[in-house]
Amino acid sequence: GAGLFTLLMPCTYPMIPITISFFTKKADEKGGNALLLASVYGLGIVAMFVLLGVVAGPLLVPFAAHPVTNVVIGVLFVVFALALFGAITLNPPQFLMGAAGKASATDGVFGVFLMGLTLVITSFTCTGPFVGSLIATGASGGVTRIVIGMAVFGATMAAPFVVLALI
Repeated sequence: GAGLFTLLMPCTYPMIPITISFFTKKADEKGGNALLLASVYGLGIVAMFVLLGVVAGPLLVPFAAHPVTNVVIGVLFVVFALALFGAITLNPPQFLMGAAGKASATDGVFGVFLMGLTLVITSFTCTGPFVGSLIATGASGGVTRIVIGMAVFGATMAAPFVVLALI
C-alpha cells in the first residue's frame, strides 16, 4: 500500500512523463527490446531499494530511538516539506546530478539500470518516511525481512513505470 501511495507523491508522480519520454527516445533510437529495457529499469528500482534497506537499515535502527536522532529527522522532514511546498529550494549535489546526466546518456541496458537507480534517488524525499518505517519494522526480523520488504516496496513502485515503459 505504501508503494502505491508513494506513486502519487509530488516527487514521484512527475517521473511518469520523464519515464515515458526516456523510453520513447530509446525505442526510436535503437529499436531495441522494450521488454528487456523496461525490466532492467524496474530491476534498477528494486535493487536500489533493497541496497538502501540492507546498507542503511542496520546502521539506522540502533539510532532510531535516540531523542537527538528523532529531532534531526524531524527537522529534515520540515525542511523537505518546505521544499515540496516551494518555500525553499534544495538542489542535489553536483556530483549526483552529474551521475544522473551520465546515466541518461549511457546507452544500452546499463544506462537503463542507472535510470532506475536515479528514480529512487530523486524520489527519496517522498519515499523516506515509508522506507524508514519499513526498515524499522523489518529490523526485528533480521536482514532477510528487510530485503523482502524493500523488494516488495520497490517492485510495487517499479511496476507502473515498467508498464509505462512497455507502452
